[in-house]
Amino acid sequence: MSWFAFGSLLAAVICFAMGLFIYNQDRSNRLNQIFTLLCIVIAYVSFTEYGYRQAESVSQAIFWMQTSAFWPLQLSLLLHFALAYTEKDRWLKRWWTYLLLYGPAVAFTIITLINGYQATDVTKAYWGWTYTSAPDSFLWYFNGTWSTLSALFALVLFWFYWRKIRRTEGIKKDQALYILFGFSIPILAAVLGDGLLPQLDIRIPELTHTSLSLGVLFIGWGIWKYKLFVLTPARAAKDIIETMSNFLFLIDSGWKISTANPAALQLLGYDQKELINQPVGKIFPGQQWETDVLQGKRPYDLDMKTRMNSETLLLTKSGKRVPVIISVSTVRERESGQLGFICVGSDITERKLAEQRQDKLLKELERSNRELSDFAYVVSHDLKAPLRGIDTLAGWVAQDYGDKMGEKAQQQMQLMRERVRRMDDLINGILRYSRAGRANEEKTSVDTRELVRQIVDLLAPPPHISIEIDGSFPKIRAEKTRLSEVFQNLISNAIKYLDKPEGTIRVACQDRDEMWVFSVADNGPGIPEKDFGRIFQLFQTLKPNEGTASTGIGLALVKKIVEGAGGRVWLESKPLQGTKFFFTWPKE
Repeated sequence: MSWFAFGSLLAAVICFAMGLFIYNQDRSNRLNQIFTLLCIVIAYVSFTEYGYRQAESVSQAIFWMQTSAFWPLQLSLLLHFALAYTEKDRWLKRWWTYLLLYGPAVAFTIITLINGYQATDVTKAYWGWTYTSAPDSFLWYFNGTWSTLSALFALVLFWFYWRKIRRTEGIKKDQALYILFGFSIPILAAVLGDGLLPQLDIRIPELTHTSLSLGVLFIGWGIWKYKLFVLTPARAAKDIIETMSNFLFLIDSGWKISTANPAALQLLGYDQKELINQPVGKIFPGQQWETDVLQGKRPYDLDMKTRMNSETLLLTKSGKRVPVIISVSTVRERESGQLGFICVGSDITERKLAEQRQDKLLKELERSNRELSDFAYVVSHDLKAPLRGIDTLAGWVAQDYGDKMGEKAQQQMQLMRERVRRMDDLINGILRYSRAGRANEEKTSVDTRELVRQIVDLLAPPPHISIEIDGSFPKIRAEKTRLSEVFQNLISNAIKYLDKPEGTIRVACQDRDEMWVFSVADNGPGIPEKDFGRIFQLFQTLKPNEGTASTGIGLALVKKIVEGAGGRVWLESKPLQGTKFFFTWPKE
């Protein structure tokens, strides 16, 4: 056995053993699975290389060369591993990615097994049997181009990924560096030995599989030293710290920054080297660390159970002050036994801006409500004064000159006084509506059955209308005046619009989860479904010209009071079959 054949055999053993070793570290890990398959294919092809290098005849050499036809799968698995490791998950979710990865390799393998083009011009060199492929074959050029591009693309992926994360601290950076070096060795050896030197008519032993075993060995050493591809608590913690969206600082007992994660570096605009071993005053302006973060506590006041949460400011590299919310926990340093600090937090700039906008809107709303209240009060009083004067004057005219006016003139005078009183009711309704939800009344215990009974007595319905208070009614804590207005408006509307010779109004209550459901039902004319939404709008009445003297404010007021208390109001009705209003009121 020649030394070259022994080298191929050793490469096969190393790759196979390393594949099993890596697979057993974490069998469920996708990277482990791909890398193990890569090692097994490399081991197989290396063993076939050993076979034809130490073959005793041409026929034996050709047999072993034919069996090495699966070598393109090495490049497919290498590129697959590169895509998985560099987190190109979006690509790996596409079916065409796998077609591009494995399609050419499978095609080259099948063609090689059928046509045997790989075993062309078998000769014996000083390192054993070898071969050359037909230089004029299109398949030869296509295969070579695909192999070169695949290997270089994998190397580029590793290179750019390492550049992307090289400034981070921890296991990921070490992984990327070892994998970059481990795979660059065989790729460069293949480009040199199988590509460049043959073009210069310089023949050397094929080094691809031997160099692959060296790369695998290099990565294996990294696995043993840094636990690459092995999920340990330490690695999981580092990965979490590096990928978490919240910033994190480790502060030592001397109040110096010992660690800052990528989120912290991005927020502050520093590099790792610029921040490590710097005093906390570099990022906490003024006395923020002592006053806001430690909340005035001294080191001897702190122990391992100390937890502090606060809002403070961080100072960026550019001098900008960023509002943050931060949680500080104490930890004990392993070597000195002194206390250090873990600071975790997040940027709350957007929240602060939202709070400012909210405060501004609340102030504008308060000002608007105040102006509306003042406006309603002033306008109502300015309007009611001339209305009272008109009503008084009309009364005097009717009293002094009623016997001298004709019947039509007396009707017009009466109509005018009714319109004045309706206008007065409308102004009073506007005042009640503008005050609803703003005037705070103390909540008291209200017996709702007794409240409804008092309202019925107050309204004094005509003899042909009966009002029933059906079932049990609760005692609730509520603003009595507001609740009274709701019942009074609903019951008075039912009385006002009843058009039957014998009218019936039923008031009831049901217990439903977190709410009391009250209802007021009548057997009146009903309401068309198309008007269900309109009747709760301000100044909207269904029959404005039929002598009901409705202001169109009552139901709008009911809706405003009920929704302001946390309930809702709705109705069920059909024309000529009566109407049933419901409203809910919170139990607490």
